[in-house]
Amino acid sequence: MNVNQIDTPKEYLYYFDEIIKKSRCSSKYPKIYMFYQTLSAQFMTHYQQEELSLFEKMSKLLAIDAQLQIIVECLDQSKEDFIESFEEEAFIEMVETDKKCYYRELSGYNMSTPPPWGLIYLSEDR
Repeated sequence: MNVNQIDTPKEYLYYFDEIIKKSRCSSKYPKIYMFYQTLSAQFMTHYQQEELSLFEKMSKLLAIDAQLQIIVECLDQSKEDFIESFEEEAFIEMVETDKKCYYRELSGYNMSTPPPWGLIYLSEDR
């Protein structure tokens, strides 16, 4: 990913759109697909909110991005049986819960210690 190739939120979301299409999520997991559509719309809305400070906007966008990352990671064909081990509603709840620690765990920190000071951790609820 190159920041110079992304000028709009739609261009950023294109990557996720392609994975969602390839996985046939809309037919296999319709509730997860609807959740994805909602997250994409929220991403576009928050990106365009001029009344938010940069840091508030980043916090909201990172929280949505964490959920998108979890969804596409789980839609990977090698992990598809992971999704199928849940009811769709339970999977969505797991995504909504895990967004709070996604970046911390991705960077090797656990939830028992405070995150380091950094923009990527703005998505965590304090």
